[in-house]
Amino acid sequence: MKHTKTKRIQILAAIIFFLLIFAVVAKPAFADSDSDAGWDEMSFEAQNNYKIFDIDSGLPFLGYMAVAQTPDGFMYMGGYGGLVRYDGKKFERLTGVDSVVSLCVTKDGGLWIGTNVGTLVYMSPNDEMTYYGKEEGLDVVSIRDICIDVSGNLVFGTDQGVYVLDPAGTIRLMDDARLHQCYVNQLSSDEDGIIYGSDYDGNVFVIKDLQVEHFFNVPETGKSVQTVSGDPLQKGSIYIGTTGSEILHGSLSRPVDTYEVISTPGLMNINEIIYNNDRLWICS
Repeated sequence: MKHTKTKRIQILAAIIFFLLIFAVVAKPAFADSDSDAGWDEMSFEAQNNYKIFDIDSGLPFLGYMAVAQTPDGFMYMGGYGGLVRYDGKKFERLTGVDSVVSLCVTKDGGLWIGTNVGTLVYMSPNDEMTYYGKEEGLDVVSIRDICIDVSGNLVFGTDQGVYVLDPAGTIRLMDDARLHQCYVNQLSSDEDGIIYGSDYDGNVFVIKDLQVEHFFNVPETGKSVQTVSGDPLQKGSIYIGTTGSEILHGSLSRPVDTYEVISTPGLMNINEIIYNNDRLWICS
């Protein structure tokens, strides 16, 4: 895909957790991403409506790492202070889970919760919680991100590698030595259940049917990887967010040093990339 001036890149929430606690914001597409226009020069505040929630708005604590919405409309926010539920009017701090760093919603409305204290938690639609830890074979400190594949397996990245929780309830380390003891940065999945991930050593990997189909190192190209996601318009292609102000885009069948470089002026540390409503949404 060639980069043109009509590429629509939008910004969804440049979230600075200790200042901007929770916001829903969207920047109108700017036509020329090669321009030198910065965030302030694009008049973000003048062109958008948004609301900031903080302690004065009812949030029970500061510092949030994950946000998710269940099918019943509730918003959940996880942070080092625990798990918070928002019903559109008030915030409720839920008991039974601490230090939340990742969230994943199931089709039936359940919520998987990854913590920074070595525990994986499943909260059912009626708020019953099931815990997985060392006794279940999970010997980690932090559960960084969680995805569900097309077969219903829960795949989650940790500070000690990539684990799988199958529908029968068995936890195991994924059977690929390249993913053992790696510190996973993030995971994402597409509509086909293919999982894309990266680790803090700059490795990018693609998992299909619990097998690693692709594995390569981005820093070898001179770029430092921060996040990766699939391209829904071009199967077999990915977007790679860097620690700088660039996004790499290309086919998994080609060397990463040949990827198209998309500039995102005014942004640093591309943490998440989501394609929705014909736009590329970016969290930095």
